[in-house]
Amino acid sequence: MRKLSFKQIVDILLIVLMLVFAGQNVASVHLQFLFFGFELPLIILIGFVFFIGYLTAILFRKKDKSEKSVALENKDAKVVNEPTESDISN
Repeated sequence: MRKLSFKQIVDILLIVLMLVFAGQNVASVHLQFLFFGFELPLIILIGFVFFIGYLTAILFRKKDKSEKSVALENKDAKVVNEPTESDISN
């Protein structure tokens, strides 16, 4: 069995806490957005907001070291492939 990292343990705990919180809030609420109003179970709203936060975190996450090194390698490769002035004049 593979050992869980600290980040994975924290992620699991946060998901469990979110599920317990959402499970205790099943009453319907009235939402008003611009000109629209509707009833929605609070558990659905909590899940939707959690999902939007998750997507936002993925989109704006910091790159880890391996992704940075690949990006730097690609940048160096582009620099190496650029023509010099002597190449243009010939």
